[in-house]
Amino acid sequence: MSETSTNEMKLIFTNDFKQDSYKILEITKELADELEKKEKETKLVFRGLPDDEAVFCTNDKTFQIKKVQTTNMMLFISPELNQNPDSMENDTTDTTSNCYHYNINDNISSYYELIKISPRIKKLYMILSDTKYQGPDEEDRFDKLKVKFYTLNDILNEIQASEEEIIEGLKEYNAIDINGYWRIIDPNYIQIFLETLLNNIVIYDLSSEHLPLHKVIELSVEFDFPDFVTTHVLESFSDSVLKEEQETYYTLSKEKITRFLGIQLLASHMPDSYEYNEFISKWKEIVPEDYTVNIDLIKGFYIEEETTFQNDKRLLKYFPMTELSHDMKQRLEELFYAKPKWKDSSLLPYLQDIESNKKVIDRALIKYARASRVGKQIYYTSRF
Repeated sequence: MSETSTNEMKLIFTNDFKQDSYKILEITKELADELEKKEKETKLVFRGLPDDEAVFCTNDKTFQIKKVQTTNMMLFISPELNQNPDSMENDTTDTTSNCYHYNINDNISSYYELIKISPRIKKLYMILSDTKYQGPDEEDRFDKLKVKFYTLNDILNEIQASEEEIIEGLKEYNAIDINGYWRIIDPNYIQIFLETLLNNIVIYDLSSEHLPLHKVIELSVEFDFPDFVTTHVLESFSDSVLKEEQETYYTLSKEKITRFLGIQLLASHMPDSYEYNEFISKWKEIVPEDYTVNIDLIKGFYIEEETTFQNDKRLLKYFPMTELSHDMKQRLEELFYAKPKWKDSSLLPYLQDIESNKKVIDRALIKYARASRVGKQIYYTSRF
């Protein structure tokens, strides 16, 4: 006759039991799959200063952390297997009488879920603005100014975004690592470099589609542009890079250069508005003849003021999306404060830089805006 095993199960509160001392985080299926595959090292980190609402970051994504209350009791227990002392006198393999103890470490009443959000990198521009690089002749001014220079680790500790999103943000703001510190290259300094480069291309009969790095550096040194600025600007404003054994060649991007110079031109006219035809005319003057000027290139950087019976001119005003909030609700509040009524074609570029998912944008517009149609044109006004 076979023995019947006797198992006892006991739940015991630990001496250090404390309600809600542990936290449960529910991760997304995508993140769970990534962790299980182990194809790459995934960094998981909470980011935020003491006064910030913390976010959760992976290598390349940022999540809002939302607390969810539960009505079900969730016990956090740690199991132990204690063999009945009587059975120890018999064969050590006898497990007919076991007592399973479960220590209750916590009774948890809530958990946290993750909601993917856009990276909060607006602050990145703010913290780097005081140390903009304006050329070697301007560096002495920092000896008298008490400003903080930021390393990448400093930025990671302060900006609420994943590391990859922060690196992309640094590229967007034309920031560069100079002696271990990340600095934004002043847009006016970049403009001077580009104008000098375009003039040299004409003077020395160089090809903008096959531009040799060593020649550009040679010419740039004559104008006191450091090599690292030359290399950075070429990489930022090129469509492709061809690296050979003895030389590196760049294909300049007509679109990127035209867009940048157009934004600079509009910004230089602040706080006044620019009459559309005058702006287009001046924009054409500052780019090479074979470059195409198109107002769509600078969408998200200007608002068009409403025409009136007294003034039917088309007026443009510098209004950069890079200086607006990365929170969808706050972004829409700022947009409708600046302009009460928007065409859909003018509004969407201001939203697509912080959210690529069209369904998310549509939901936000339904929630925070009213849509109306005049003919084939859709307009949005505020619900705030």
